[in-house]
Amino acid sequence: MRDADLTARLRATDPVGRTDLSRIDPSALSALREGITMSMPEATGTRRRTRRLGRRGLFAAGISVVLVGGGAAYAGHLEFAGGAGDGVNCQHVWNETAMGVPAVMGPNLTGDPVTDCAGYVSAAGLSPILDPVAFAYDGMVFVTPSDQVPPDAVLLAPSPDGAASRELEASLRDWVDGGAAHCPDVPTATAFAQSELDRLGLDGWTVTYDGAARSWSCADSWVDIPKKSIRILANGAEDLEVAAGPQTSGVRDALRAGITDTCVSAGDARAVADVALAVLDFDPWPTTTVLDESAPCARVDMEVGGSIQVTVYGPTAAHP
Repeated sequence: MRDADLTARLRATDPVGRTDLSRIDPSALSALREGITMSMPEATGTRRRTRRLGRRGLFAAGISVVLVGGGAAYAGHLEFAGGAGDGVNCQHVWNETAMGVPAVMGPNLTGDPVTDCAGYVSAAGLSPILDPVAFAYDGMVFVTPSDQVPPDAVLLAPSPDGAASRELEASLRDWVDGGAAHCPDVPTATAFAQSELDRLGLDGWTVTYDGAARSWSCADSWVDIPKKSIRILANGAEDLEVAAGPQTSGVRDALRAGITDTCVSAGDARAVADVALAVLDFDPWPTTTVLDESAPCARVDMEVGGSIQVTVYGPTAAHP
């Protein structure tokens, strides 16, 4: 089997998504996640960028979320682990995958499982899930009708910090100018994690350091949303600036040039992302636009795992 064929199959099956992440060492997942989307190494000359935005007004003004775009429908027999914010499983009938009926599922988009499932189900051309509720079961997150919740499930109430926690996760995984960019060392990764907690107004979180030696060259950050914990791994990741394949680095560089290195609106940033993702020879995860009128310019997070997931945040009109 050619390397390209194997990579395509890995992307399609998303082995990261169907794994209970709480049971796997983060360094092993890091290697798997990066291997899914990398091919031939290529060097880049992109220098470090600083985020131009201050703390968001997430909860004072609220947010408006638009779910549209690439990779609209996902169906299959995989299940997304949800304990650490991995993804959601959307089912009209509980345990329908066990009955041979494919479920609609995908990674977290907004921090609200019910909202995410509404988008996934609509994009798949299915009827809405009636009276939907989110719950955790066997280490995974599901959304079903309220009368389908199994007796031993744990209901998940909407969280006022859900959107901010989701952005924290995306930012620390971000290849553009976030936690996965520019091969950070431990002090840089730690400082960035704390600055993002401060920017997003997230209280009660801890940032811990795992000093175990690993074979990679860069520090890595792992977010556990339920435990409000960020774990910094020494030498826990590969240098993505030089190891990313041409398609992945091409999307990253386009997002840097069109969004991070300039000042554009959320709509213009979304257009940049859509064009960048359109050249891929595989389907990206759905792109999410989060309106943030308190921000002067748009910002973007690009996560890689199973495929590429882009989230754009910003105002209706840019005002540098």
